Amino acid sequence: MNKKGVGVLELLVSMTLASLIMALSLSGFKSLFSRMEMSHAIRTVTAALNTARYQAIENNRPVKVENQEEGIVLKIKGGDRWIPLQVFEWNRRTEISMTASPVFSPFGSVTPTTTIELRNHQRLYEITAAITGRIKVFRIR
Repeated sequence: MNKKGVGVLELLVSMTLASLIMALSLSGFKSLFSRMEMSHAIRTVTAALNTARYQAIENNRPVKVENQEEGIVLKIKGGDRWIPLQVFEWNRRTEISMTASPVFSPFGSVTPTTTIELRNHQRLYEITAAITGRIKVFRIR
């Protein structure tokens, strides 16, 4: 018997296997995207803190870091008020909370010591800015 083409049963079996493989790999992709989002948020926050420290030293004026709707905002002291300097945006699927708004001095130190918490549905990280200006990242879960 000479067969040409694919039978219905063969087609159903191959479609079932393909859908099963796709379903199993979907959870892996969700985890990958979650890690990528968290990694981006960590890099954004640490870049903002390092930039604030460098700007304070370079301009010889205090620089404040604030968590606002548009992202992390750096403000430089200008007389008796804070002038916006730079905004660091991040994705909205990562929540951010700060214990205080750190102010970097022209000497590179920071007051008050601040803990920044980053969380999404799978991961939790803490970033600390020590009084010396040193920034550390800790994975909590």
